[in-house]
Amino acid sequence: QPRHGDFVELFDALQLAACNYTRPTPPKKRKFPRYTTQIGAACEFYISADMGSDSNDGSLQSPFQTIMKGVTASRNARQTGKLMAPTTQCTLNLMEGTYYQSDTIVLTAADSYLTFQNYDGQRARISGGVPLQFSGGWQLEEYKPTQWVNYTGYNNVYGIATQSSSNDQCKYLGVQQNYDNCLAAAKASPMGPFYSVTWHNLQFQGYEGHCYGMKDPHWGPVQEDGITSGNYEGRNIWSIKVSNTKDLLDGKIYGLRVDKERAIRARYPNQNPETSMQYAPLSGWVAADTKWNGPPNVQNAVDVTNTASDWPGVIWPMDPPGNTTWTGEGDWGEFFQAYGGPCANLEPDYGYWCGHDAPRQITQHESPS
Repeated sequence: QPRHGDFVELFDALQLAACNYTRPTPPKKRKFPRYTTQIGAACEFYISADMGSDSNDGSLQSPFQTIMKGVTASRNARQTGKLMAPTTQCTLNLMEGTYYQSDTIVLTAADSYLTFQNYDGQRARISGGVPLQFSGGWQLEEYKPTQWVNYTGYNNVYGIATQSSSNDQCKYLGVQQNYDNCLAAAKASPMGPFYSVTWHNLQFQGYEGHCYGMKDPHWGPVQEDGITSGNYEGRNIWSIKVSNTKDLLDGKIYGLRVDKERAIRARYPNQNPETSMQYAPLSGWVAADTKWNGPPNVQNAVDVTNTASDWPGVIWPMDPPGNTTWTGEGDWGEFFQAYGGPCANLEPDYGYWCGHDAPRQITQHESPS
């Protein structure tokens, strides 16, 4: 929510550094609220995803493990007449941890006056994801030793570096006479290690000889004369077998979070498109013979073509009005759509670009001219 930070993630997602805006300072770690807890109350239950068990009694010393067990316990407490009235407040206190939900928690009118809250300022997360389980060990798929690769005419600290000073993301390494000296300074600096370096030549006004090192994997250089940027590149690709694919939707991984951060699909080089602005094809293109997954085989879509004969009495637009000259496809002429095929799993599952043989140019008109 906006009140919780300084829009760092939004800044990165919109790639505002390309517009020469300064990246905001990441906000301090947010404190989570502390709510009143009535320990020992008749309808006060505690849940711990990591330490609890649904065979426990739900007390602070013996918490449940799942949210659904807590909901059921609050219902049972009312039904057995332990509470003086069905409107008595019940509370489920969620302790630190991630609560994975394989199904929707359905609440009804019988669950009125039920409160869900974190316990004692702890961070509780409710997730619809599935924890991955693995079998076997990691297998090395491809390896290429890491090395520094420099790119002349590209600035990787555009909109990030501040003149003659450092910030959390970018460290100033002084004035250097050439790129090699800049790289050597980065390697020797106690502020390292660095993922990339950027050197301004001695004629670059305002930044004469300035050298910078990047503390994060940001690699999205902007083309700019008089600057050389170097990136630490290599390949170290590993794979492991997921053993619980039956628990996944359609047996596929549609999204992935690692250490609570949203991950991207495996790629080379290892870059996050939200924070690494790849404006030029400097790297990431594999030119050598490579084994790729082939495109899926799908049936062709069903083509549907409508013409003026399908709309009798309709006056089609002419240019200028009243003229008999057809203005192009979509006015007087064929109206082309297709459904199914490559769009079968989309919503909607039809459209012009779904067709296998959709005309990619102006077709023969049907105007009176």
